[in-house]
Amino acid sequence: MCACKKEQPLYLLGIDTGTTNTKVGIFDLDGREIALKKSPTPSVSKPFGEAEFNPDAIWENLTHLIKSLPERYRRKVKALSISSFAETVYPLDAKKRPLDNGIAWFDKRTVPQVEEVKKSFGSTAIRKITGVSPSWVYSLNKILWFREEKPRLYEKTKLWLDNAGYIIFKLTGEKVIDYSLACRTMMFDLWQKKWSEDILEKFHIDPATLPEPVPSGILIGKLTKKASEETGLNRETHVVSGGHDHLCAALSVGAIKEGKILDSAGSAECILAATKKTIEKDKLVTEKNFTMARHVVKDTFCFLTGVYSGLLFNWLTHNLLKQKSYSIINKAQFKEKSPLFIPHIAGSRTGIMSGAIFGLKDFHTREHIIFSGMESIVFEVRKIVDGIERIIDRSTSSWKVRTVGGGAKNKLLLGMKASLLEKVVEIPVIKEATCHGAALLAGIGAGFYKDETEAVGKTFKISEVYNPDPELSKKLKEKYSIYCKIVEKYREIEKLLPE
Repeated sequence: MCACKKEQPLYLLGIDTGTTNTKVGIFDLDGREIALKKSPTPSVSKPFGEAEFNPDAIWENLTHLIKSLPERYRRKVKALSISSFAETVYPLDAKKRPLDNGIAWFDKRTVPQVEEVKKSFGSTAIRKITGVSPSWVYSLNKILWFREEKPRLYEKTKLWLDNAGYIIFKLTGEKVIDYSLACRTMMFDLWQKKWSEDILEKFHIDPATLPEPVPSGILIGKLTKKASEETGLNRETHVVSGGHDHLCAALSVGAIKEGKILDSAGSAECILAATKKTIEKDKLVTEKNFTMARHVVKDTFCFLTGVYSGLLFNWLTHNLLKQKSYSIINKAQFKEKSPLFIPHIAGSRTGIMSGAIFGLKDFHTREHIIFSGMESIVFEVRKIVDGIERIIDRSTSSWKVRTVGGGAKNKLLLGMKASLLEKVVEIPVIKEATCHGAALLAGIGAGFYKDETEAVGKTFKISEVYNPDPELSKKLKEKYSIYCKIVEKYREIEKLLPE
């Protein structure tokens, strides 16, 4: 009889602190989900649409979630990593204690600060260094806001940490930020992989107050005794640098090089394409509607942009139709002779800041309006993919689209995307792609996978495939051509609308 000791399973923990929900998932090395817990991400609502995140509330919620995972799996977690929302930064004092909440990424109070950045440094110069066009969402504006609005607190601030960086600090005591999240600060030199000396000097930001930029997927350390007690994880658990949530999802579905496009369909539908090609800085500037960033994948760039599809569907469901669930959206059917919908009720990457319906007639029903809204999102995705082709590769006809998030449940929407894009759309088996992507980074950093390619190869599986329908493709392309012309006209019309 064999007296061999039975090999113990290896588990990886993926943490996803999203804008709406925080999720923690345990996965085995084959990518199978072993356990998952989630809860709403704590946030602080303020007057006039302002919002904040409290770092200690984020941490308390996270530790509670991790401890709620079954102990028989939790105690066998060998490594963890973190996927997170970006842009929010927390001010910490000399003892590394939070001095205040962080401004939420979607909080527009920093518009005056970004206008000053554009005026004093220049939009083109910012984009050539950082890969992003100046916008109120980025971290630099939030730091400048604290300086102007809370000068005493600013003087006490000795360290600025983003959300993932704060969690890593609480776990290990180390002060780092990965490249993909650093790219969302508007202070990071995309090409040199370090803080931009020119930007920091111009805006008088002390580099000593910023964490060390590091690649995603590298070992940061092990849990402190206190972190082990608070999370219920083994103290020997490896903590690995993670990344921006959409980029972690891209790793999960294998959008790690040319040939695959991530369609992350949530509140904001993010379209992302990876490339290992060197991109000319001047070409980058011309495609200003796209953000360029360092991927969570080693030596890889990515281009990403999006449309607020989930917010539009939420408005259609709850505000217009007074429905409590999204079932009316998910059960929608194709409607001939529907009106044309401009979906930018929450703004857009192209500067259009409102929505509209064109061609509305007396025979149109709510089903026509729902279909028009869905159709408009498909049109916007096509515009984005066209832009990716201009930047990366003109010959993307063989590329595949991999869709995750709430939009991956809508069969009509998926079929329309496949037909208008004239590309195969694949739905992964893994539903929690951001959590899973973080877990893969944990496995890479801890040495359980050789690299990103091996990690994806061992874990990625497809559950559904949508192929282009030639007849549907023809109908959508004809209407898409009209849509593009109307959008161009609407740019001028919108300027005449009352604010």
